[in-house]
Amino acid sequence: MKDAQESSLTLPKKNEGQNWEALLNAFLDCHQNPLNQSLHLISTPLGLWAVLSLISLGSNYATIAIGSLYVLSLWGKLPTKIWIKTATAIVILVYLAIAIHPSLAIALLALPVSYGLQELAHLITGEVTYQSTYMGQDNWLWQFFEHNYYLLPLVLAPFTSINFSLLTCFVARDTVMDTKLKLDRDLQNLETIRDWVESEQPPTTHSSHWWLHQIPLPIKDACDRIAHSKAIKQMFEVIYNESVYTVEVIDEMNEIYVTGPKQELNSDAVFYLAHVDAPFLSVYPFAAVFRCMVAVNPNERVQTHFPMKGVIFEDPQPYTLTTGDILAFDYLRELHYITSTSSENEEHPPRINLKLHYLVYPTWLRTYGKILGQLANWYNMQGRKAFLMTLTPDTLSAKISAASLLAWTKIVEFTHRFIGATNLVYTLLLAAIAFLWQNATIFLAGTSFIHYLIYIGTFYYRKKVSYGTFLRNAVFFKSLAMGQLLFWYIYYFQFDPISLSLVVVGYGLSFLAYFRLGSLRTYFGVELGKVAPQQIDTFPYGTIPHPMIVGNIIGLIGLEMLEPLRVALPWLVPLHIAFYLVHLVQEILDLHENTIASVIQKN
Repeated sequence: MKDAQESSLTLPKKNEGQNWEALLNAFLDCHQNPLNQSLHLISTPLGLWAVLSLISLGSNYATIAIGSLYVLSLWGKLPTKIWIKTATAIVILVYLAIAIHPSLAIALLALPVSYGLQELAHLITGEVTYQSTYMGQDNWLWQFFEHNYYLLPLVLAPFTSINFSLLTCFVARDTVMDTKLKLDRDLQNLETIRDWVESEQPPTTHSSHWWLHQIPLPIKDACDRIAHSKAIKQMFEVIYNESVYTVEVIDEMNEIYVTGPKQELNSDAVFYLAHVDAPFLSVYPFAAVFRCMVAVNPNERVQTHFPMKGVIFEDPQPYTLTTGDILAFDYLRELHYITSTSSENEEHPPRINLKLHYLVYPTWLRTYGKILGQLANWYNMQGRKAFLMTLTPDTLSAKISAASLLAWTKIVEFTHRFIGATNLVYTLLLAAIAFLWQNATIFLAGTSFIHYLIYIGTFYYRKKVSYGTFLRNAVFFKSLAMGQLLFWYIYYFQFDPISLSLVVVGYGLSFLAYFRLGSLRTYFGVELGKVAPQQIDTFPYGTIPHPMIVGNIIGLIGLEMLEPLRVALPWLVPLHIAFYLVHLVQEILDLHENTIASVIQKN
C-alpha cells in the first residue's frame, strides 16, 4: 500500500516535497489498513468541523478567512492534486460549520467524539497511532503541531491513487461501456447459443426470454463462459479498478432475449420507451447493477439509445449491436430504449441478445453490495411476472395492467429526465426533516449550494461525463437555490434602492451573458467537448471578464444589502459568494484534471 502511494504522489518542490514525503511515509506506516484509513475520513473532518464551528459562533467571516488562510498556507507544501482535494474538503467543512451553526455544547462535544473515533479506528485495526511514535522525543511538541497541521491532507492522501475525491460524488459519470468479443472460443460460444435459439423457433409477434436455468446445460455453459470472458472483465476494469471494486456476475438474472416488434399496448412497448429497470433501487448509493447486452447474431435494424448520455435528449447517439458486440450500462439508473429501423412488413432474422448482469461494489462494502444484488434479483423476478402477464393482453384486466405499466414507465422517464430519482429523494427527505424539526434552515442549507459542487467537480473531472445527467442535476439544484433566494428576498423585502438596483443589474448582466453564450456553452459544452470553441465578443463579452459569474456576484451583493435578509440569514449570501469566487478562480486558472496533471509532471 505504501509503495503505491509513494509512486503516485509526485512532489512540487524539492525541500517542501521531501518534508511532506517523509511525513506521509511515517503516517502511512501507522495507517495501512483500508478500514483505518476510511474511519479517519470520518473522525478527522468531524474534528475540523468542530473547530470551525466554534469559530463561526464568533463570526462567519472569521471562519471563511481562517479556512482560506489554512488552504493558502498549504500551497507549495503539498503535491498539487492533494492540495486541490484538501482545499475542496475545507470549503465543504466551512460551509457545514456556517450552515449548521451548532450550539457551543454540540461543537465542544464533537471534539472528543472525533478523537475517540480516531482511537477506536486504531483499536479495531490493531495499528499504533502516529502520535505514539514521536511522543517522548525532544521535539515532540513541534512534531505534534506538524502532525495536526497536515492531518487533513495526510488522511486524504491514501485515496489519491484510486482517484478518491469528495467532488466525484457530484460528477455525473458516463458509465456506458462497450467492447467486442474477438477470440475464436467466444465466437464459437455465440454460435452455439444462436443455433439453439433458432432451433426453438421463437414467435415473431412478441419478445422471447429464457432464464439460463431453463435452457439445456451445454447452452448454459456457453453463456457462462461468455459471462466470465476476458473481454468483459477488461471492459469493467477501465472504470472499476479491481484493487478497489468487486465485479461479480448475478447468475440468477441472466437470460437469452429475442427482441419483439413494437406494439401499441403490451409490455414489449416498454422496450421502445425511455426507461430504467427497478427504479426504486436507483437511489441505492455506492453500488450498481450493470446490464451487459451481448449480440449473438447479426443485426442492423434494432438500435439502443441512452438519451441522458448526450447533448440532445430527443436525438441520442444510437448503438447498433451485431455479432460479438457488447454494451454495458447501469440499468438501475441509465435511461435507455430501443428503436427499429425496419417497417412492419419487412422480414428480418430475430435479434438475439444475451443479457448478462453484474454487481459492482467497493470491495470493503461486500455485505452492503450483496444486498443490492439480492434486491435487484428479487425486483427482476417480480417485474418478469408482471411483464409476462401483459405480453399478450387479451382481457380487459390485462389491457388495463399493460396501460398502467406504460403510464408508470412514462412517469419514471419524466422523473429521471428532469429531476433525477436521487435528487428527488434527497430533496423530499430534507424537506421532511426540516418539517419535523420545524426548521426551514435545514432545507435551505442542504439545497442551496449543491449546484456549485456540481460545477466545480464537473469542470475539474472532465472525462466520461454524462452530459444530459450533469445538465439535469445542475439546472435542478440551481433552480432550487435561486428560487429560495428569491423567496427570502421577497419575504424580507423592504424598499432599498441600492439593493434593488444591484439585484436587477447583476442578474440582468448574468442573464444577458447566458443569452450570448447559449445553454451548451454556459454548461461547459466546450470544456466537455460537446460543442466547438467560439470567440464571442458581443457585450458583455469582450468588455467584462467572466460576466456571468461577475453578474451573479453583483446580484448577490444586492441581496446581502437588504438588511432584514442579512440579519435573518447572515450565512446564506456570503456562502453563495464564496462558492462563486472558488469557481471563478477555477475558471481563471483553468484548474482541471489535465492541467493539474501537467503541473505535477513538470515539478
